[in-house]
Amino acid sequence: MNEAPADRQGSQTRDALAVVEVTVSSIALVGYLLVIGLIVTWIRLVAARLPADAATSAVDGKMLFGTGLRAVGAMTVMFGALCVFAWLSAARKWDVNAQDWHDIVTQHGVSGALARGGAGDERARREAFRAHQQVERLERLIRTLCRFRPLSGLSRPVGVLRDRARANVAGEVPPQPPELRSAPLGDPMVRIVAGFNILVLSAVAGLAAARVAELVLPHTWWVILGIWAIFLLLTRRVLTELGPLRWGARVHALVWVSIVLAAAFVAAPAGILILTGVALSTAGRVLARQQPP
Repeated sequence: MNEAPADRQGSQTRDALAVVEVTVSSIALVGYLLVIGLIVTWIRLVAARLPADAATSAVDGKMLFGTGLRAVGAMTVMFGALCVFAWLSAARKWDVNAQDWHDIVTQHGVSGALARGGAGDERARREAFRAHQQVERLERLIRTLCRFRPLSGLSRPVGVLRDRARANVAGEVPPQPPELRSAPLGDPMVRIVAGFNILVLSAVAGLAAARVAELVLPHTWWVILGIWAIFLLLTRRVLTELGPLRWGARVHALVWVSIVLAAAFVAAPAGILILTGVALSTAGRVLARQQPP
């Protein structure tokens, strides 16, 4: 059967729109790379104390395009590495914290997630279920170690961990928590957003401790770096242990305002990184609740 004229015309219109969309996107991409190349070149000339305005106008367009392409490629790799690091940062107790973060994303913030009701009870169920699972995993590990004579000596310290975990388990095995109510873009995206939030808060806590250490012990960069790393890891552990809904929306708002203000009192690179982390954390929540194309 021949295609109807109306259907044929609609198909041609869609094809034409697709061509226009690809063309406009390509032009926009080239323009973006040229602008990035121009900005990077201008910054380099200023850093070298050269007349940036006059010099950039004389730079060849191909050179600007190449500079922009390399800069965007480097930024893409760095951003990808940051996303992987953020994903790993939120790994601890993610089976317990995941639903809280998904609720924050889908309910437009902490206040919306808390207003949904029942968040505390659901988290308690997830905590109890996780405790029972941890005991079972340790028991399986002990049985595995006992089957291999060279590793059988490790079963004793693992048994101590198993006994400690069993002491935290009360009653029968609780029912499995309800299935995750996921944000539109899925669990990996929300976990990356949570990781950025955790990283920013942990890094700022580490910077505050490092600043105090710098005042007390100047010119001991290794001590300052160690204190920063220790406080970063401790803050991350506390945040993942308590979860994002332990405090109300006002406390969260106060913390983020304090972080933005703190960025103004640190060195420029650290301040820019802090503000970038805040922007990524905020924009990531908005992006994660968008419907996928």
